[in-house]
Amino acid sequence: MSDKAGPSHQDNLDGDPSAHGNAVAEAITTALSWLTVLPFKGASVFDRITGRRAIAALPVAGLVPAAGAVLITAGLFATSSSRTPTLYDVTPILGGALIMVAAQMLTRAMHLDGLADVADALGSYKPPEGAREVLRDPSTGPMGVGSIVLTMLTTTTAFAVIVASVLSHWSAGQMWPSVVVLCLPFVASRAAATTACWRGFPPFSNSGFGSLTAGTQSTVTVACWWTLLLAVSGGLIGLVGVAACVLSFGVTLLLTQHCVKRFGGVNGDVFGAVIEVTCAVCAVVLAIGF
Repeated sequence: MSDKAGPSHQDNLDGDPSAHGNAVAEAITTALSWLTVLPFKGASVFDRITGRRAIAALPVAGLVPAAGAVLITAGLFATSSSRTPTLYDVTPILGGALIMVAAQMLTRAMHLDGLADVADALGSYKPPEGAREVLRDPSTGPMGVGSIVLTMLTTTTAFAVIVASVLSHWSAGQMWPSVVVLCLPFVASRAAATTACWRGFPPFSNSGFGSLTAGTQSTVTVACWWTLLLAVSGGLIGLVGVAACVLSFGVTLLLTQHCVKRFGGVNGDVFGAVIEVTCAVCAVVLAIGF
């Protein structure tokens, strides 16, 4: 996500419930419209009601890049001359790269913008007011560029290892655990962004994307998503799935709290950074343990 779009200071952010449609339908279609390239219409009214609903459905939007990862790996499995990768097989490396390219294309690469902005702002070591100015600066500094390169390198490498494991598991007929492993980093990272919008993390501005979404999520919403992820991943892939979820959740809390301390609150850039960092963390854990 990025915070370079959103309402102005003059807009009414509280919203009128009567101006909104069905909560579930609006939540899912708006999340898909905001966070993916899919042609969903989404909400026609933009206020904190819209923001609360859309952010609560973010993990659903994570299924879009997850589906891309599964389809790419399935294509490699169908066309690979050797379905059990060897040391010199480039298929997993190609798979990791293609998954990352597809994930960024399907999400407009918007989360990378937030990652770069947050890295530049944190790296400036300025007080909150100065750090917020860095966040608003449209240019990208060396810290921002470096954060994108290193995070993408880490995530791509992790997915290459995951693809190698998945191809071996599919050759042995183990389908569903492998599908969960491919999907979990994308879904868990969106659950992390939902967590970063918990009521304990306030927005630092009354304008921008963060003003619609920050501080809108209840403890119940956050707990429900992580409980579901723990149940599915733990049930299908065991302790490594639980570890991936727990570490992703922990990194989310640490990074978001650090941003609150440094910036005086959170915004859309912070959510984008949380998504990219937790996706990398989750993928690395799965690459090591699956």
